[in-house]
Amino acid sequence: MARRRRAQNGLVAVLFLIVQVIAWLLWSSWTARLGVLVLSVLFVPLFVTLVFDRRS
Repeated sequence: MARRRRAQNGLVAVLFLIVQVIAWLLWSSWTARLGVLVLSVLFVPLFVTLVFDRRS
């Protein structure tokens, strides 16, 4: 179970970084980049709970 959770956490971290890099490359506005960062931080727990069923 611990190995699976580490793999899931790694996947989430990689996806988070990919989203941030894409936002950095697409938008030159710091406001847009900061908005993507804030939304990403807010939605990561929701994503983890829904996709990996971590309700407990």
